[in-house]
Amino acid sequence: MRYQVFVEEEEGADGAGDLASFDDLNDVWEFIRSRLPTGIFSDRRLVWVKDREAEGDVSFSLTAELWAEHCETPLAFARCFKMFFDFKGK
Repeated sequence: MRYQVFVEEEEGADGAGDLASFDDLNDVWEFIRSRLPTGIFSDRRLVWVKDREAEGDVSFSLTAELWAEHCETPLAFARCFKMFFDFKGK
């Protein structure tokens, strides 16, 4: 599996988070999208994605509003993901 993803539980929730592995970035997008912050406990979640092919990882804090604004489609998410890697490499 190329991508490993961890989405932290909302602050104040009982669990630690969800971890999964995927071969396709579209599946990563769907996994994160299905775990957007609900606002019940917190409006943010920490997301960590490791790309084994690029031999790197990125982490970012996510709100539902940021997701809707910048990552509403798999293509938009892929652009953001590439931007995170490019920014981290500098």
